[in-house]
Amino acid sequence: MLRKNNGKLDIEKMNEGIHLGVRVLWILLFMLFISAIYLFTLLLAKWRILPFLFDILKVFLLYLLGLLLLGFWILW
Repeated sequence: MLRKNNGKLDIEKMNEGIHLGVRVLWILLFMLFISAIYLFTLLLAKWRILPFLFDILKVFLLYLLGLLLLGFWILW
């Protein structure tokens, strides 16, 4: 299969197989990464951590905006 008529290995066919295998592994790694992000998001939503984090972020952003406006007022 990978040998030529004279008994030597066909390097070109081996390289094609290796490149195909590398492409398949990259696709599988990408799919695994996307699946992990999706699972992590589902767990955060199910355990109700995501709404809690959004509430903390809202409060933090309001304080940050207030400090920013206060800084502009002081500079002016």
